[in-house]
Amino acid sequence: MAKIVNAEHVEGAEKLLKLTLDIGEAQPRTVFAGHQSAYDPEKLKGRMTVMVANLAPRKMKFGLSEGMVLGPPARHRVCTSCRRMMVPNRACASNSAY
Repeated sequence: MAKIVNAEHVEGAEKLLKLTLDIGEAQPRTVFAGHQSAYDPEKLKGRMTVMVANLAPRKMKFGLSEGMVLGPPARHRVCTSCRRMMVPNRACASNSAY
């Protein structure tokens, strides 16, 4: 589980959001996610999400992405689909999802 500390649009990218995620490590991780058309970055801040943290960092055009968040495809823009990316706020950063 990861807490979304910050979320912002990526200048020059149509689909990407830059997410800063707290997964219970000393430093937060940066992840670039293709959710820009489905989520308002301001509404993501402080929420919990599921993150795949055991991936090698990947250099992208806009920076280094240090994992992957799980969520619906961008074509699912209605609120009921958007909930799939979120987990209850009672979850803690660093909790594992099974």
